[in-house]
Amino acid sequence: MTNTNTKVEIVFGDLFTSEGHKVISASEYFDSKIGKPVSPKSLQGIFITKILGGHTNIFDDAVNTQLAGQEIETVQRVDGKSLKYELGTTITINHNESLYFLFALTNTDNDCNANSTPSLMLKALEGLWNKVRIEGNGIDINLPLIGNGLSRVGLPPSQLLQLTLISLLKSAKERDLSSTIRIVLTEDIFDKIDLEIIKNNWE
Repeated sequence: MTNTNTKVEIVFGDLFTSEGHKVISASEYFDSKIGKPVSPKSLQGIFITKILGGHTNIFDDAVNTQLAGQEIETVQRVDGKSLKYELGTTITINHNESLYFLFALTNTDNDCNANSTPSLMLKALEGLWNKVRIEGNGIDINLPLIGNGLSRVGLPPSQLLQLTLISLLKSAKERDLSSTIRIVLTEDIFDKIDLEIIKNNWE
């Protein structure tokens, strides 16, 4: 990125097989129960079931330990946890020699449906980048297309990508991030993003 020490790569592939640290979004409650409220099809659901082997205690222990003492709101819900954290709150889980950054991206309604907005997404990303600076150690960071799918930010994939790049540029200009940030896109959005246009806009 211009006037920064950070290189951005945009690739198609599997986030979980990418070399380096990995970023996964969560709700403001850091729920862990698969089914409801955490969809097994979400990246967080796949992380808990396949990477952690379904051991939600690993996830819950990281939340409880790392976020102890943080300002929270208690909300009684039919399903899911009751402790609500600020968007942008981020935890890390080191598992099988990979470091995972899990950050609160979305609000959640009483029916456990996630939702967000572009402005809330930018706020959440700011919190993520701050954590990456502290614990990333300069190692490559891999992230999915933030805000896509179940996050319901309300923008098409191309605009979500642009929003992430804007957030990255702002943060990287303020202070160094990792040397390489890799945005890993899934094959199902191949025809929804023109990478040539993205490249021309950011050169």
